[in-house]
Amino acid sequence: MSFADVVNQKGFSLVVRTDPPKGGDLTQILDTALAVRGRVDATCFSDCPMAIMRMNPLAPCHLLQQKKMETILNLNARDRNRLAIQSELLAAWALGIQSILLCNGEDPSFGDHPVTMPCKDLDLEGMLGAVSAMKEGKDLAGQPVAGNPSFHTGIEIQLTDDEEANRKKAADLGRWAKLGVDFVFVGNTYDPDMIKPFADAAAGSGIKVFASIVLLKSLGMAKYLNSIKGVPNIPASVIQRITKAPIKQKACLEIAADFVSDIKDVCSGAVICPLGWEAKVPELLDLLQG
Repeated sequence: MSFADVVNQKGFSLVVRTDPPKGGDLTQILDTALAVRGRVDATCFSDCPMAIMRMNPLAPCHLLQQKKMETILNLNARDRNRLAIQSELLAAWALGIQSILLCNGEDPSFGDHPVTMPCKDLDLEGMLGAVSAMKEGKDLAGQPVAGNPSFHTGIEIQLTDDEEANRKKAADLGRWAKLGVDFVFVGNTYDPDMIKPFADAAAGSGIKVFASIVLLKSLGMAKYLNSIKGVPNIPASVIQRITKAPIKQKACLEIAADFVSDIKDVCSGAVICPLGWEAKVPELLDLLQG
């Protein structure tokens, strides 16, 4: 069953979002992904996240699709012009990848190749235009495209610590729906109240809202995230719970499981972002199913 079918049929879906390796060996990342096959609904591979050079996500997506595991291909506009974007979309469709997550991409100055010149040919709306054109059997130049690739299309929306700014982003979901967006990844946050405006705004639009959650690994990590300007704070109750826990890593997983349980009636699913803690995902799923 495709990810699109699962999302439309299930009340709540789980996605694991992970980074491709910075190297040519996929053994470990495929093994960890396959360890949760049948327990999550899709694996999303990021596309040079934080402008750090990594393997193109097309490779792990294709290999997992061959093993009957649904994947979501992330594509950013930063690294591609319109020729490259359309070419990669056609390659993904030919390889059986039907779900995509589009984004603009972070500023290269934050990454490991700060001298990189970002491509400013298409923005997020332009990428959506390319996807919509392909559904109609043509490219952005109006030339015919065989096969009518019909992607299940998502975008990511980053939250900030500005409540009004977040509400404006939520109010924009109707416009995104008209541009062909089927689902959105919202986050990262540990506050269900930050997700609710997006779920309310998506009602009636057809868009499915997923809340993204970064797995906390320690008290230090939680405090560090709270020191970053402009991102949503980890709630004080979460900090306090980790502080008091005798086994802090276990507490971090329990907190993540509780958050996922809290949002089951709020949105369409959760995106688990392990950030190198992929080996802990089965333990998290045990807590969710316990």
